[in-house]
Amino acid sequence: MALSLSKDFIQPANAKDIHVDGVGGVTIADIGVDKLDALRDFYNTTMRPNYILGYQPLFSWMFKNNGGKVAVLLHDKKVIAHQGHVPIIFANGEKEYRGFISASTFVDANYRRKGLMTILRGNVQSRYEMACSIGGSAMGVALYSSMGYKLYGDFTRRVAVVDVNRCQNIAKNYNSLVRTVEISKKSNDSIKPAEDFSRISDQVDELVRSVFPAKTFFGVKRSAEFFDWRYSSHPVYDYQSYGLFGFGKLKALIVFRREEIPDGDAAVIRITELIGAKGFLNELIAGTVLNQEHSSGIGWIDFFCTNESICNHIKESGFVDPDSLGTVLPIFCNPVDYYKTKYPVMLWAKDETIYDSLPPFQNWYLTKGDGDADRPNKLPNQ
Repeated sequence: MALSLSKDFIQPANAKDIHVDGVGGVTIADIGVDKLDALRDFYNTTMRPNYILGYQPLFSWMFKNNGGKVAVLLHDKKVIAHQGHVPIIFANGEKEYRGFISASTFVDANYRRKGLMTILRGNVQSRYEMACSIGGSAMGVALYSSMGYKLYGDFTRRVAVVDVNRCQNIAKNYNSLVRTVEISKKSNDSIKPAEDFSRISDQVDELVRSVFPAKTFFGVKRSAEFFDWRYSSHPVYDYQSYGLFGFGKLKALIVFRREEIPDGDAAVIRITELIGAKGFLNELIAGTVLNQEHSSGIGWIDFFCTNESICNHIKESGFVDPDSLGTVLPIFCNPVDYYKTKYPVMLWAKDETIYDSLPPFQNWYLTKGDGDADRPNKLPNQ
C-alpha cells in the first residue's frame, strides 16, 4: 500500500520524564509553533541570532508532516537539545518505508558530552523505519556512525559556468575559469511550467517508474504530493518547475531556483531535481536554465545528486566536475563560505537486513532538495 506524507506521519508527542546523570530530570517531548519563543531562545544561544528555523512560516512548512513539531529535551523548562525530523517516504519502486531526514541536530553547549543526543535521537528513530542524514560535518558523521548510521558516500556535484565575470567576487582563482555552456534565445513549445503537480500526478508517477525501474534504485519517493509540498508551497524560495511534454506525457522534469548574491554582484542557479532520459533531460536543460530568460546575470549553475547516470547525462549540456575547473565555486553563497565542500550521505535502517538489499550508492536518487540541505541561511529581508 502506498504511503502518504500527509496521512501516515503525524506522531503523538511521546512526552516522558527521565533522569540523566550529570543533568538531572529531563523531559523528552515534541513541541511546535506554540513554543516557538522558547525554541528561538535556544536557536539564538546555541546556533546564532535570527537562526532561520525561528522564522515561523519556514518552521511550519518544514515540519508540516510531523504535526508541525520538532523533538527536544527540556530541563528546567528550557530546551537543551533539539532534533528536527522531516518525514520522508523512502522507496525502491517496490517497497516504501516510513522515514525521516535529519534537520538541525544540536545540543546546548552547557550540556554536551552527556549522551543527550543519543537519547533524543533514539526516541525519534523509534518512530520510524529509516533515517537519513545529508551534509553532516565530520563531527556529525562521527556521531551518527556511533548510532548505527552507515556512510555511503557524497553527493556528486555538476557545474555549468555561464559567465566568468559574474564569478569574480564569489569564486577563488576565478581567472582560471572558462565558460562551459552556451546560452540560447530559442523557445521550446514542448516545455511548460509544472506548478501544480497534483494535476499531473499520474504522469509524474509514470516518469519516475520509467527512469528508476523497481529495485534498481533507492531514494526519497518522488510523487506529486512530495513535489507540491517541497517546491510549490515553499515559504521563502521561489522554485521554478518545468516539464518537457510530448504526446500527452511528461518526458522530463527540472526544478530549480535562482539565488541572488548581493555581496558578489551576481547570482547562481541551483537545480534540485532532474528526472528524465538523457536526450529529454538535455533538451529540457537547454530550454530552461540555459535559456537567456533564466540565465541573465548568472555566474554558474549547479546540481547535487547521488545518481551517477543523471550526472553523466548532463555532461552533454556542459555540466562538468567542479574539481576540473581549477577554482573553488562555493556551495554556500549567502554569505560566501569556502569551508563546506562535500555533502556526505548516511542511512540508518531499523531492519538491518535492508542494507544488503540496497542497490549500489551510485544508483540512488537523492538531491540537495531532500531534507533541509537546500534552505536559506538568512531570514527574509535580513
